[in-house]
Amino acid sequence: MSEATINWDEELKKDEIYILAQKSGISTDDLKASSEEEFKSLLEDLKKQLKELPKDRIDALPPEDAQKIQDLIAKENTENSASSGNDENQDNEGSERQTLEVGKDDREGEANNLDWIEEKRKFWKEFAEENENNFQNDPQKDTESKTFSCTLNKDKDAGIITYTSPTAARITPESHLTMYQGLVKDAMQNNLSITFGLSLDEKQKAMLLAACLMEQSTYANGEKLQMVNPPKIDMNAEYIKSLPEGVQKVLGDYAQEQARKAKQEEIDNKLNDVRTKLRKNQEAAAKLGKDDDRSALAQERENLRLEQLAALKEKVKENPSAHTDDKNKDKENIEKIMAARMGIINDPNIKDVNGKPIAKNDKFTARKNEQNPGLKAYLEKKYGPKEK
Repeated sequence: MSEATINWDEELKKDEIYILAQKSGISTDDLKASSEEEFKSLLEDLKKQLKELPKDRIDALPPEDAQKIQDLIAKENTENSASSGNDENQDNEGSERQTLEVGKDDREGEANNLDWIEEKRKFWKEFAEENENNFQNDPQKDTESKTFSCTLNKDKDAGIITYTSPTAARITPESHLTMYQGLVKDAMQNNLSITFGLSLDEKQKAMLLAACLMEQSTYANGEKLQMVNPPKIDMNAEYIKSLPEGVQKVLGDYAQEQARKAKQEEIDNKLNDVRTKLRKNQEAAAKLGKDDDRSALAQERENLRLEQLAALKEKVKENPSAHTDDKNKDKENIEKIMAARMGIINDPNIKDVNGKPIAKNDKFTARKNEQNPGLKAYLEKKYGPKEK
């Protein structure tokens, strides 16, 4: 049966959750589903109301129905427990993980061990070669200052990076995107999070955020980059106009996604508030005697149900599944860029954020093979020449 021929309202009324809700005294009179999204949202809402039922209400049901609700609650609690455990582990990992603070000057703690300077020099020299830039660095100055500084130069200087320790770096205000990407790439390779230092101006924070988002998207193995104190992006701010076009697009998509998440949270809070009021309404109705006037409570319940339906419809409208095609397209574009840099695709229409065609880069290929051995084979199969 196709999507178009499914009567979602009939499916809703046949669902066990809906039937259990009716038997439990939860009002379902105003609930109607005209689409799969509404069907799922309404069932999810009913499920939450079943979980919030007082124990005496559950015990008053026929044993078979009471057991079904208890099983539902137990299942939900188990899943939530597992989810909380995963979140806790992630938080612990985040707290243990060191961070690269961009915009910080930290010259303490490394005076007796300067091996890190040579490691930075090696990384930035290779990064420059990968990006067809000239690497400029003064080793003697590094030794004297016990820091590491460099600039990349192609057509003109791309800015200056200065590390005062392995976990503290400064970047000049007008630095190009390439310098920020190098900072982020270095942090990821050393399993560091990125901290947006308070000394950075709005433009620097925006450029660093864009570099984080771009670099993270190239890791097909699902590695996540943790960001500490990332900025809120206002796409109407004056400085946005001075950013490269590719950076503006990345930040625009990010700002849109953040706004969508905020809207979803607002709707969820509204639904939780309505559920609480409905539960109190039902508890108040249960305390009334046979001859008591129920009209006020009935009117309140009707108004709450209308408010609930409006919020559910708004939630369906804001459903992230609506953006699936765009996300798939973005993923495909990222994969094509990686395939071009590996020489799998030779297409002048595939360009970098500066609008220049992407050419094969052996250094990039070697690094990706080391990070993710299966990536090249995956890209070759998906985007390589097809045998005739």
